[in-house]
Amino acid sequence: MDFRSLRYFVCVAEARSFSRAAELLYVAQPALSRAVRKLEDELAVPLFVRTPAGVELTEPGALLFQRAQTLLRQLAQAADDVRAQRASVSGTVTLGVQPVIGEILVPTLIRRCATEQPNLRIKVVEGFSSAIYDRLVNQELALALLHSPVAHASLAIEPLIVEPMYLIGPGRRKHGLPPASAKLDLDGLPMILPGPEHRLRLALERALALRGARPGPSIDVEGLATTKALVAAGLGYTLFLYGAVVHDVAAGRLSATPLRDLPIDWTLSLLYRSERRDLRSVAVVRDLVRAEVRRLVDAGDWPGAPRLAVADRPAPAP
Repeated sequence: MDFRSLRYFVCVAEARSFSRAAELLYVAQPALSRAVRKLEDELAVPLFVRTPAGVELTEPGALLFQRAQTLLRQLAQAADDVRAQRASVSGTVTLGVQPVIGEILVPTLIRRCATEQPNLRIKVVEGFSSAIYDRLVNQELALALLHSPVAHASLAIEPLIVEPMYLIGPGRRKHGLPPASAKLDLDGLPMILPGPEHRLRLALERALALRGARPGPSIDVEGLATTKALVAAGLGYTLFLYGAVVHDVAAGRLSATPLRDLPIDWTLSLLYRSERRDLRSVAVVRDLVRAEVRRLVDAGDWPGAPRLAVADRPAPAP
């Protein structure tokens, strides 16, 4: 099994057609068919079934497609790492971020990189923290910015800032629910939260339990936009960092108040693979991230009044 055959296979799977894949790859269709047939012979399973509309993946084919995509992304990242070791700092560094971080930090980070390192490109991947974390562990990303990540043997983790959590409610009284207020008692309050195993939900339940309280009935939602829509409709409250709702609060769609009596802080950290610590391109982007976070906090442009963590030098790998 070689990477060229895997690349051909992935292209056929995405195009759902041998002829279309041959056009995209600029290869003759018989050569493409032979490469896929060789894969099927090596694995002793059929990878495609023909249909009137083209081809569809078999169950083994779908599994190989998923794994091959990961391998090809890792190969592309390895090539970028090698190119980045040339005399000038160039190439592509892939940075994974959560949606709220993308909104606050990424625009100014990209602008700063373009000014200070014009030959260096930052590719941004946005997603849920668990997906970003897994892709970093699987070597599909060079760097990641995540809140309160768990330790991993292959990752270095640098705390950057500590952000307070806010109680988020509707902007105006709707369906009997008042806006979020410091006077609200969270005991029995209807909540809109991620699933029972999510670290934010567990942190809230632990904090309430210490006070002999518990949250009220909850709606389970895994998604920022949907959660905000449900809160704005008056269906419950949630917990977010202020940066996630700053524009909604300004527009009057949502309200926010810090949890003064129930502090739940979330630490934003910069993560990267320990073996990539000394890659020049990755080190340069790490420095840019640190500098831009510090500038935004010092200038008061990071919503929610976060506190700077110790981040002047790389933390040792756990």
